Amino acid sequence: LLYAVIRVYPVVADMNGGTLIQVTGEGFTSMSSLQCIFAGEYYGPATYFNSTTVRCVAPAVSGTSESCGGESLEVALYPGLTTKNSIGLRRISTPAILSLEPAKGFYTEGQWVTVRGYGFLSATTLACRFLAVGRAPVTVRLPHVRAISGTEMQCYQPPVPRPFPVPSYLEVAIDGQIYSQSLIRYDIVGLPTSLELDPLTLRLSAAARPLLPPLRVYTIDEFQHRVLQYDVGTYVGNVTVYPEGQPGQLVRIDS
Repeated sequence: LLYAVIRVYPVVADMNGGTLIQVTGEGFTSMSSLQCIFAGEYYGPATYFNSTTVRCVAPAVSGTSESCGGESLEVALYPGLTTKNSIGLRRISTPAILSLEPAKGFYTEGQWVTVRGYGFLSATTLACRFLAVGRAPVTVRLPHVRAISGTEMQCYQPPVPRPFPVPSYLEVAIDGQIYSQSLIRYDIVGLPTSLELDPLTLRLSAAARPLLPPLRVYTIDEFQHRVLQYDVGTYVGNVTVYPEGQPGQLVRIDS
């Protein structure tokens, strides 16, 4: 009887478990005893697809792999009949994000986002996910993800049909399945719908030439994002001055 593991995909799996692994080989049989053996000590049930393909879920382990080659993943057809091909599966830590630059994008325009953090490495399974509550996640993979170093990645935010509600985030995965849980905000901004004043009111002291404190006016979209540089429109506003507590008594302003 010829049976063997030829390759596994992905070749990296999060150490906290949950990564679905496809094992390609030969001589697999459909048995209730079919198992995957991780690093010679962690056993998990295998799902049989055909004589060359089984799938299993990587279990949680106590630490990351000591070498880039990882630890062996073998298939046991039944007790005493186990492959011995030493095909490696590298266990990695969950990536974490510390900052994003830029931290927002416009919904109709694609752009590259620089992601800084730790636990990054180069893999064919790299993925980035833009997500918000009540909105289907937008996931990008190679070539729209770049590994720069162990502390830096780049993700491409594609154009999307609508802006994202608040709050929205960007998360990354090395094995393509288990994502960071950093909750670093990334806003996907829409068209301006109204104005926002900061502050809403100003208090002036009586004087021959009163000093006007700073007043900022922003355009905001349907989800209250400040549109900022994505709005190039021109707007005209009026300012009303009245004694405190007497909004009906307007004050004449001579300029």
